[in-house]
Amino acid sequence: MLFASFLLATLLGATEEGSYEFYKTEYQIHFLESKDPMAKLIDLRLANSIFETTNEAEFLSRLRDLRRLAHERPERIGSLKRLDSHLQKLFKERVKSAKKKRWLYAAGGVVVGALIAIPIVKAINGKNILWIAVPSGALAGSGLGFLLGHLLEVPKYTYTSQVLTEDLDDSIERIDELMR
Repeated sequence: MLFASFLLATLLGATEEGSYEFYKTEYQIHFLESKDPMAKLIDLRLANSIFETTNEAEFLSRLRDLRRLAHERPERIGSLKRLDSHLQKLFKERVKSAKKKRWLYAAGGVVVGALIAIPIVKAINGKNILWIAVPSGALAGSGLGFLLGHLLEVPKYTYTSQVLTEDLDDSIERIDELMR
């Protein structure tokens, strides 16, 4: 049954908007232990689908949905901790990748800035100022490329460890203290 639903999602090409809902539903319906073969796949796909948004409000809404699940079904705390570790790992990878891409945008900006400076200087008929215009264009292009890379690639939100399970962990610690 579980394999058939994944096959159906793959064949239908779960859209970016619908993939979160699909994997959240699969996560809610199937209570899988870490030893189950499909558990890691569902967790990873759900974690990826959570980060597929660029809107911070949508991202926080998705995390609230999962926190609500943690409050409704506290017996799944182990599964949520596993999902939390996947989310933390994926967020670090996304930030690292975005920082690399930001520098690539800056390098491209250097080239574009220098190439744009050359015809502008020639149009002004200032061959004597070519030696200063090209580095200035490259510097301006680098800054604009870095800024554009930051705006396009770096996530607009942050993710910290144990966001999903912090309330339940606090509650369990309080119960353990009371039991002593």
